This record gives sequence, structure tokens and C-alpha cells, in this order.
Amino acid sequence: KLYGTTQAGGAHGWGTLYEITTAGKEHVIYSFKAGNDGAAPYAALLALDGKLFGTTVEGGAKGWGTVFESSTSGSAHVIYSFKAGKDGGYPYCKLVARNGTLYGTTQQGGSAGWGTAFSVTTAGKERVLYSFKAGKDGGYPFAGLIDVNGKLYGTTKEGGVAGWGTVFDLTTSGREHVIYSFKAGSDGGYPYAGLLSSHGALYGTTLAGGSSNWGTVFKVSPAGKEAVLYHFKAGSDGANPFARLTDVNGKLYGTTQGGGVNGGWGTVFRISP
Repeated sequence: KLYGTTQAGGAHGWGTLYEITTAGKEHVIYSFKAGNDGAAPYAALLALDGKLFGTTVEGGAKGWGTVFESSTSGSAHVIYSFKAGKDGGYPYCKLVARNGTLYGTTQQGGSAGWGTAFSVTTAGKERVLYSFKAGKDGGYPFAGLIDVNGKLYGTTKEGGVAGWGTVFDLTTSGREHVIYSFKAGSDGGYPYAGLLSSHGALYGTTLAGGSSNWGTVFKVSPAGKEAVLYHFKAGSDGANPFARLTDVNGKLYGTTQGGGVNGGWGTVFRISP
């Protein structure tokens, strides 16, 4: 079975957790109520030790989002409720697990208000690893983190040297280092999507920038060498890629929000790395 989230709908209108078979039989296992349980789950779920873990952008005890766990039968409870103070707020991210601890990002909050990278145990102990300042270090991380050989990697959609977002690495002790700052020229700008580790490099998309300013697919080495693999033109090829790439048998697949041949409603694309 496959498990996922909807940001809206459900019995109370605030989103759901659902399961679906490969034959297309869908069943809602939990409907969010926008109370302490959270609301508007945006990101994909993480399966860990037979349980599902995720985030809600809103709701929780203070209204700034939650980290939750659920059984596959729909018994859900909140692990942590964000307060939008130093601990962060509005987690849009999918979680990643390392050594039994969950890691993620919040788009807002932190000591400077520009978002955080955090860890939280399954028992609910949260720790801010890094608070973004929207300077050279980046600001507003939207996507989640990935774990590559014990180091965490992610993107910020703004900030950096030129203000158009960054790719960064982060140790679990909280040391942040910007690998690449986007300039919104041919290299791209506004990397909303998370990263994919493949072929010894990090791959991602930018919403804007590129030679036609309709976004890019890029790769960057851990040492910071960036190369654009494709510049979108807003024709049949698509425009404004927003989501994370996936690797299937050595090829990269992704989506665009716009462009395509059927009235500009987006595309699914494949690209060789």
C-alpha cells in the first residue's frame, strides 16, 4: 500500500492521511481537525519502524504546525507543536531520520525569524540546529533535508550572497555551510524543492532563473561546483519546476507547474544526469 497526505479536504476540511492500493482503492486513515492535532499536512510521509511520521503546516497547540506520528490504521498523535519563537514555525518539510532522530526545517521562526533546521526525537524533544538569518547563510527553507554520509543537505528559497536562495550542508551539531548561492541568472533562482543525491552529486530544481527565466534543473557538487542541466522555456517542455526530483534507473524525473502542450498546465519530464 501507498501512504500520503492531502493539504485540504477530509471530514473537517483540514487535510488527511490516506492509504491507496496500486489498484486504486483509497481509504482515509485520519482527518485533521485544526486543533492540537494540526492542520494542512503539506509534505510526504516518512515510514520508520512501522509508523508514519510527518508535519502539518498549521494547527497544533500554538497554531504554528506540528510533527506527528501515526499508525497505518490511523491512530495519530502529535510529537511536537511549534510555537513560532526560537523553535520555528510552519514546517512544510518531509522529515528525514538518522539514528532514530527526526530532522526537518521550518520556513519561519528561529532566533532571527527566517526559519530553522531542527531535530526532534520520537519522544518529542525538539532542538534547533540552526536559525537562518537571511544573509549569506540563506533564509526561508521550504523543503526538507537529506542525509548523505552523515551530513545533512538542504536548500533555502531566499537569501545567500545574491538573495536568490542557497544549497547548504549542515552537521547534526548545527554547523551550517553554504555550498552554493544562486544569482537568478542562467544558474537559476528560488530553489523551493529539496535535493536528490545521485551519481555523487546533489540534484535539484529552481523555480525561476535560467537562460529563459522559467526555471532550471541543476546539479551541484558537495564542493560547490554548480552546473545547469536544463533551462525551461515555458513551451512544450514546461515551466517553473517546483517539486523534488526522483531517480529511477539512473534517470531523473520531475514535474513543472506550468507549460506543456495542453494549455500550460504543467508537465512530467525526464532528464539524463
